Amino acid sequence: MVREVVRQAQLDLLPENPKILTRCTSAANSQLPPDSVDLICIAQALHWFDLDAFYLEAKRVLKKEGLIAAWCYGTPIIGDEHINQLFQDFYQNGVGAYWPPEREHVENGYAGLPFPFARLSSPNFELREKWQLEQLMGYVQSWSATARFIQQEGYNPVNTLRDALAELWHAEITVIWPLTLLAGRAAS
Repeated sequence: MVREVVRQAQLDLLPENPKILTRCTSAANSQLPPDSVDLICIAQALHWFDLDAFYLEAKRVLKKEGLIAAWCYGTPIIGDEHINQLFQDFYQNGVGAYWPPEREHVENGYAGLPFPFARLSSPNFELREKWQLEQLMGYVQSWSATARFIQQEGYNPVNTLRDALAELWHAEITVIWPLTLLAGRAAS
């Protein structure tokens, strides 16, 4: 299966560490022993899982009082108002129709997903980076919505966005991603 090969290729990039065990498995079948995990982390992926199967597996492998933490980042906000307006228009109207339906879960901060663990409160987080225009364009080029747009429409919309932003962009501009953390504890 292609997805397994890609994930294994990602794991192969990790430096070797005798204290870290890596495996390429599905979220619903980790092949870990029962009651063996202190913390399960899911980064920008919970919305892709078969949640019923994954939660059964998570409950099986989590130790008593074990933690589970899933986080995602929403649509970035560009630290220049005019550029941000153009960027948000591209996100919503340029490629918006090409996002998979699961993207809605990211946009609403996982609020609509079931989470059968004792919830823990968490503060608001954000990721901030100072980026040049080409860094933002590389990020936008990596979006699944961009790939679907190119496949269906036959041209790359990132080029149009780049042209619109090039005259307005200055050296580095702050890009802010709102982060959502969904955290919980296994039953005691």
